Amino acid sequence: MFVVLRIAIGWHFAREGFVKLSHPSFSAVGYLANAYGPFSDIFHSFAANAAMMSFINVFIPWALFLAGMGLMLGLFTRVSIVVAMGCLAMFYCAAPPIEPAMGAMTDWPVFETHLHSAQWAANMMKGNEGNYVLVNKNLIELLALGALLTIDSGKMAGFDAVISQWFGGGKQQ
Repeated sequence: MFVVLRIAIGWHFAREGFVKLSHPSFSAVGYLANAYGPFSDIFHSFAANAAMMSFINVFIPWALFLAGMGLMLGLFTRVSIVVAMGCLAMFYCAAPPIEPAMGAMTDWPVFETHLHSAQWAANMMKGNEGNYVLVNKNLIELLALGALLTIDSGKMAGFDAVISQWFGGGKQQ
């Protein structure tokens, strides 16, 4: 199951990277400019810096794609996991699952009033999967990668096993 998990997360990363690489107009500036997490000031400064954005707009798609391919193939698995975890940590910090408008959700009378409004409910659900309050798919995937980092799934099934055989003198480690 660890190998299947590694491959599934790899697919997600490779696909996200491929989509971004396939669109020459990809830019992370909107994402960074609208960051609202604990390090939003840093992300906003990145968005305002043209040289930094030139780097980010090349680095992020390639980091996603290469980490995903590494995970799927079991090639340089630990490096791929660390790169993927770094990306996820940045994504989580830029847009944690605590919406700026969460105040209404924590104030029960206001929440109950809004709950009866179909328009409010539709607006809360539009464009997202819901609000999980602290835990979202980025965090879950980050934790799953942390678990994968504790084992050597690339040597269980992947090119890391072949590389280990070639450079490890054929000895099982």
